[in-house]
Amino acid sequence: MLTKRQQQIIKVPITYHFELYQTTREVGNIISKEKSIDLLYYCSYEPMRYKKLQELTKCKDNTLTRRLHTLVNCGLLNRMDVRINNKKTHEYVITDLGQELIKFFRNYELRRNKTLGRVNGEEIKI
Repeated sequence: MLTKRQQQIIKVPITYHFELYQTTREVGNIISKEKSIDLLYYCSYEPMRYKKLQELTKCKDNTLTRRLHTLVNCGLLNRMDVRINNKKTHEYVITDLGQELIKFFRNYELRRNKTLGRVNGEEIKI
């Protein structure tokens, strides 16, 4: 037999926020693509230029361009215009939303390694 409080809880209809689900799914699709998380990781430490990102990720030109464009459109990275030696160029800077996403992945990685008994990717004996 259900208590009065349980009956009230059960009678509340379950609603799904379709817009939020779509956005979450879109972000999931974006970050699951090759090199997307790597780009966010590198930009989370400092603003990066295209050539530096290419060196770090060993990514092809067209793939890197598409990933950066997608991450900027999604709001995870910003493209900032800068001047270096009187030459106009740009750098990619991570946004607050991107920082939160990276923080989530770092925490997940730490918890996973603790659970698996690893430190810096190496297995430890417990």
